[in-house]
Amino acid sequence: MLQERFADLRAAILTFPPARTWLHCLLVYAVFSAFALSIGLGSGFLRPSLAELSPKAFALLAITTLLSPALMEELIFRVLPLPRDANRVTKPRLALISTVSLVAFVAAHPLSASLFRPAAWALFTSPEFLAIAAFLGAASTAVYLISKSLWPPVLLHWTAVLTWIALLGGQDLLQGFHQSPP
Repeated sequence: MLQERFADLRAAILTFPPARTWLHCLLVYAVFSAFALSIGLGSGFLRPSLAELSPKAFALLAITTLLSPALMEELIFRVLPLPRDANRVTKPRLALISTVSLVAFVAAHPLSASLFRPAAWALFTSPEFLAIAAFLGAASTAVYLISKSLWPPVLLHWTAVLTWIALLGGQDLLQGFHQSPP
């Protein structure tokens, strides 16, 4: 079993999907975006605003959000627990693994806040954030299963976080989260 997981990990990292697969993934991206924007804008959680970032700060933000959360969380919550080939397991087992992975993904955000960033607790436990995170996790699972590759869920996760911080008020919400306690 462990050998199979490592083989899946290696293959997921080395696989770059063909154009047709990317088109299927783009459909999932569009559905996720519509959901996230309707929940976020409708509730006021997402607020269109351009973050005040220098080009250097934006480049640093792009690199850091690509590595964490996007790459790290997609490895942990998609590639490692899910079978790369969904046909290797029964549909009920795939549904169970996907659900457990999704619940763990969503729960990791408030857990991380409580353990490492208490200032972010209110943000990472807000119903709007958790709903968007849950749908992001579900969409990431879908594109991983469609593509059998790490890269489509990483791209989805990365662009969602980067867009939120740079264009939809995330920088303002995270402000206290990055500051040191007094």
